[in-house]
Amino acid sequence: MGADIYLESVHDEHYRKYNTKFQEACVARDAAETEEARSKAQKKVEKYYDKMYQEGYFRDSYNGTSLFWVIGLSWWQDIQTNDEGYLSVDGCKELLAEVSGRKIPDVAELKTYLEGHNVVLDEDENSPEVWRKFFVERKEMLVEFLKQAIELNEPLRCSV
Repeated sequence: MGADIYLESVHDEHYRKYNTKFQEACVARDAAETEEARSKAQKKVEKYYDKMYQEGYFRDSYNGTSLFWVIGLSWWQDIQTNDEGYLSVDGCKELLAEVSGRKIPDVAELKTYLEGHNVVLDEDENSPEVWRKFFVERKEMLVEFLKQAIELNEPLRCSV
C-alpha cells in the first residue's frame, strides 16, 4: 500500500505509450514453457512496467521507507484533496513549500527511525547512509514533481 500521485497529462500519455508492450510481455511471460524463458520474459515485463510509471507519477509507501513519514508528514493529514481526490495547484504550492522546508534526518537519527520501523539495516546496500541517500533523492524527485505540476498549472490526482 502507498500513496500514488499522478500528473495526468504526463503520466497518461506515457502509460498509453508502453501499456501495449507491457501487456504483450505479460502474455509472453505467461506462455513461456521453461524457467529460463519465463525469467527472460519477466525482465521485459518489468522493463515496460517501469517505463509506464517513469513520468508523471510519484509513489510513496506506507511503511518505514515512506519519505513523508521520514520528514514528519502524513499523506492523510497534511494534504487536502477535493472530493474527486485532486490536489489543487495551490495545494501543490503549499506542499512544495512544506516538503522543501523539511530536512532528511542525519544518519544517526535516521538509523534510529529505521530500526523503530523494522527496516532491515546492514553495512552494505541497506546501511543508514544508503537509506539517507535514498531519502534525499526521493525528496528531490517529489520537489521536481510538484514544480512540474505547478508549471503546467495542473492539479495532481492523489490516491492516498
